[in-house]
Amino acid sequence: MKTIFIISSKSRNEYADLKKEIISIYSKADLEFEIYTTGNEDSIKEITRKYSDKECIIYVCGGDGSLNEAASELVNKKAALGLIPLGTANDFSKNFDYSKFSLDDTLNPVVKTCDIIQLNDMFCINILSFGLDTIALSNTYKVLEKFPFLKAKAYPFGILRSIFKPFALHLDIELNLRDGKIYKADDLFTLGAVCNGSYYGDGFNPSPNSRVDDGILEVVLVKKLNLINILKILPSYKKGLHLKYPQIDILEVESGTIKSNDTILSNINGEIFETKQIDFKILKSAIKFAYLGGL
Repeated sequence: MKTIFIISSKSRNEYADLKKEIISIYSKADLEFEIYTTGNEDSIKEITRKYSDKECIIYVCGGDGSLNEAASELVNKKAALGLIPLGTANDFSKNFDYSKFSLDDTLNPVVKTCDIIQLNDMFCINILSFGLDTIALSNTYKVLEKFPFLKAKAYPFGILRSIFKPFALHLDIELNLRDGKIYKADDLFTLGAVCNGSYYGDGFNPSPNSRVDDGILEVVLVKKLNLINILKILPSYKKGLHLKYPQIDILEVESGTIKSNDTILSNINGEIFETKQIDFKILKSAIKFAYLGGL
């Protein structure tokens, strides 16, 4: 089976000689491989699309955004997706154990299936979030424009620029739950997340029980919070210890609709977008995934 490596030009320089290492390892193993380095914003999609209907493994060497671009092209396709985490936050990789990762692991991965979220006309392999956390992300990007050397450390500053302006958005929500029941809410919310994976926002853990291959989504809904409650709950939300708070609902969901008369500021793996309605559902086992570490 041929192995494809796509090295994101935005990735951090942890493996300065990554290309040389790949050539050395795969040449010694006498295995067929190709290496690509992204040249423009559409490179990952174009390269992935080229191999999507072939029996191969495509390793994305980059971050969550790069991974999601490739995953969007591999829904119900023959090619398998793999990840070598070289991004800034690498939140999706936190669903696995990469603590002892080496390039040799890519020679014999365990290829199984992985779920993905379909929302509106997009796909999301990890977490869709909306509300205050996306405002914090937007402010983080503003911090990075002025202080690019901060990299992932800019996120706390983005949070600080956001939480002192308490935020709430009126949402009309209808969710189809795992047990067949319907959940409805028409209320003010500070933030929410639709989770296939467990981590986002440089290590925040909104959905500690999520698994990328369990055929179910977890939806986290945080009702309107004042500043005192934000400061109280935020540390627990970071660590995945927030399930005890009455202002937070966590539901096992298969599909749903979230809408508002106002703009919903949302993001997928750091890509911010605006909408007034989110229609989503889980696509079970829709991605072939090369597991390099246990869940």
